[in-house]
Amino acid sequence: MKIKLVIADNNENSLAELVSIIRGDRQIQLLGKASDGFAVVDLIKKTAPDVVLLDLILPNMDGLEVMQEIRDYRGLSKKPAFIILSAIGNSTIVNQAVSMGAVYYIMKPYERKLIIKRIHQVMHGPAGNFT
Repeated sequence: MKIKLVIADNNENSLAELVSIIRGDRQIQLLGKASDGFAVVDLIKKTAPDVVLLDLILPNMDGLEVMQEIRDYRGLSKKPAFIILSAIGNSTIVNQAVSMGAVYYIMKPYERKLIIKRIHQVMHGPAGNFT
């Protein structure tokens, strides 16, 4: 069974790179991508992904607000796992993301292999490491 994934990043180059990384793994199905908070919330509600790669800096609604919105939304039978991809290394922000349900917090720039590894770990364990 494929891992269903949604990607959200406001930077077009980062979005394109993430799509390229994901397309290289046959076990991952990319359901969609978004470049702003409203769009990714809508996409998550419509597609019910297993995993969301989420940048914290998004227009209209930041990544933390996206996680809060999905956490409060009752229309999904299973909430997605959030993997945060961010250049923000502030411990307060990291702690907020973790408390809101982020499974991993990956600092940019990241290694391509790490993204795939973390997606698979979310689905097959062990989770909870922060890089």
